[in-house]
Amino acid sequence: MICKASTIQYTGGMVWILIFSLFIRVAADLCFKQTVHRVKISSFSEFCQNFGSFFRRPIFLLALSLGVLMLMSWSIALRYYDLSFAYPLFSLSYVLIMLAGSVLYQEKLDRYKVGGMCCILGAAAVLILGGMA
Repeated sequence: MICKASTIQYTGGMVWILIFSLFIRVAADLCFKQTVHRVKISSFSEFCQNFGSFFRRPIFLLALSLGVLMLMSWSIALRYYDLSFAYPLFSLSYVLIMLAGSVLYQEKLDRYKVGGMCCILGAAAVLILGGMA
């Protein structure tokens, strides 16, 4: 039996697994970014030549482990929540990743990116609140 998001929310449920999945996703993506941050990759063939070296980097192995953990926690979350509720919440990872990229890698957040983040936040809020109704 699959429960509605509003039922789970009301009983205290498993909202923690959604939040955990969200932060694990962000951490995994940041680890993947760190893996390739200073690697010279100007073509797909160059990427293929360097790919084997990634496995010798602890940060890449951490990224893979976090990816598996995220898959497991997301699977649990989907057992308890409708996609129409869980996925909008999960979309917040895009905003968090962009903010982290700005802080950690000095990636530029221009007005278009900030506008896009605002759209994501607004859409997620509407869909999440709609899922709770």
